[in-house]
Amino acid sequence: MLDNTDLRNNEDVPDFAAQAIGNRQFDPDGDVYGVKALFRLYFMLPIMISCMAVDPVHVGEPFSLNQVLNVVDKRLTSTRPPDFVQRFPRGIDIAQWKCLDLKLFLLY
Repeated sequence: MLDNTDLRNNEDVPDFAAQAIGNRQFDPDGDVYGVKALFRLYFMLPIMISCMAVDPVHVGEPFSLNQVLNVVDKRLTSTRPPDFVQRFPRGIDIAQWKCLDLKLFLLY
């Protein structure tokens, strides 16, 4: 992990988006700290940066969470939902989840 990097936060995202849009004339696919532009999800989530999922495209990047997926998976599967929930979490691979799993994860 890099020691000299600051964590991104919601307040910085509009500035990063403006910089990325301003740089489009030089690099049409460029981004600033992973931000290419503001999008609707930014306005819907109170803390968008903290809510982002692991993206397989950025596996080799220094900000990737890929190296800690096993820890996240272990914590998720060791979580015990309330007694009235019949299904336990399946793990981090959301592609394997059933609709009810996703619903329960979002609600509880």
